[in-house]
Amino acid sequence: MSRRRVFLRVLLFLTVCSPVAARSQGIIANLQVDKFTFSPNGDGVTDSTVITYTLSDTATVHLLILAMDSVTVVDTLVGGIQLNPQATPASVTWRGTFSSGGVVPEDRYLVFLRARNAAASDSTYLTLSVDLTPPQVMIVGVSPSTPFAPNVPGQPSPLKVDYVVTDPPPSDSVFVTITVLDPAASTIETLVNTDQPVASTLRVQWDGSSATTDGFYEVRVVATDAAGQAANTFTTIDVDMDSPELTITNLQANQDLPAIPDSLFGWAWDRSGIDSLFVRYSGGIEAFEPVASTRLVLDTLFFAVQLVDSLTADGTYTLGFKATDRVSRERVLPFTITLDSAAPPAPVLVQPPSPTRTSSFLLDTAVPVSNDTDVMRIFWNGNLLDSIFPNLPAGGDLPYEVPLLPGPNRVSAKAVDRAGNVSPFSNEIVVVFDAVAGMSIPQPFVANNSFQINLSKRALVVTLKIYDLGGHLVEELSSAIVSTSVTISWDGLNGDHDLVEKGPLVAVAKVDYQDGDREIFREIFLFQP
Repeated sequence: MSRRRVFLRVLLFLTVCSPVAARSQGIIANLQVDKFTFSPNGDGVTDSTVITYTLSDTATVHLLILAMDSVTVVDTLVGGIQLNPQATPASVTWRGTFSSGGVVPEDRYLVFLRARNAAASDSTYLTLSVDLTPPQVMIVGVSPSTPFAPNVPGQPSPLKVDYVVTDPPPSDSVFVTITVLDPAASTIETLVNTDQPVASTLRVQWDGSSATTDGFYEVRVVATDAAGQAANTFTTIDVDMDSPELTITNLQANQDLPAIPDSLFGWAWDRSGIDSLFVRYSGGIEAFEPVASTRLVLDTLFFAVQLVDSLTADGTYTLGFKATDRVSRERVLPFTITLDSAAPPAPVLVQPPSPTRTSSFLLDTAVPVSNDTDVMRIFWNGNLLDSIFPNLPAGGDLPYEVPLLPGPNRVSAKAVDRAGNVSPFSNEIVVVFDAVAGMSIPQPFVANNSFQINLSKRALVVTLKIYDLGGHLVEELSSAIVSTSVTISWDGLNGDHDLVEKGPLVAVAKVDYQDGDREIFREIFLFQP
């Protein structure tokens, strides 16, 4: 055996068996590594370890990597250089290779440091692990295997996931993180985040409280060993959080009907399937009974419920539908309809003054419009003029401006209720429009009323001046002409924007026609602020 090998055996024997005596001279102040386990496999993660040492006196330093037999030199990192305390701490990186090159095999290794000067010798060591094999993790069981339905009585809960973690030696520890990801791949809960034992079956449970919607969730398991090597696996969990969808297609809830249809149609759907569908009639069978007429198309259950022999008298009926999916979640849909086959009363129209020189009038009713009225149909000279939607509260009136043509105008109306029943014709009112040229003024005239001016032919402009009885100008208004009937409104303010006092006034309208003629109309009226 060579002299160098014998020396190393003796030195290591003293170091291992008598560490205090070997360091009694105190030349080595410190020896440490940043990673006790690393993986020089070229993946860029924990591929090396940094060895740092400090001296308390000037000495010649040897830093070696030895096999666990304490004899075999694997790599020489520092080979007999002289350092003083001011040159330390010194650091050197070991990348897990032999001196001759090539990655060392998986094993434990000794970091041996020797410092010697003329007066003394000192040495110490640390143990490292080179780990080239990633851990392994495997999910071995999931329960329940059917859709997981949190917070449903009688359904299996919580969810149980069994997994196994293995890590070949040299094995220090394996850190396991288990997370739950929602259908959008966002982490919503961390179930495990700690060191785990290896080579045994472990179990994690999830109560589903962090789930918010239907969909496929992921339970992901990531195992990371001390060398930074990782393995992961996952399992997909079908989570059912939502009750079935239930919709009526041929009617609307709270709808008024003049006649009941033969059947009520609709559909029910749930991603896990519909297990049962029931209906209940108010005023009849109080318990839910199965819906007999159904048809499954792909994943949607279409149904029909007979009504024609069930709802016969006028009144309000409430039906209840209940759909249950395959994990026992329910959806109850109350559905109210009103059978109203009676026609509403005919409107009573107010007869306005006739004849009139105004080209329109406000139609009103002598009896307030009922809150059951949905549409009012206005007829003019026997033809439908307009359909209006009053949208008035109970007791509201019906102001509507009816245009007039020269001569007699016959106006009537019908009411249509929410069920679509139509009333008889109202009384007929007749309004004669006197289209002879002149000016018509409401008596009394209130702010924002209008002056109506009828012309015999088209004009360029109409200028309206308002005077008091003393001949002083109160206000001047004008209107560009587009027809032979002109409407000019007045807000009751004078030229200084002050409200005019109550009293008689004179309106003078000057008309300039397109052919150069001019015409003037004068009328006295009473102004009422």
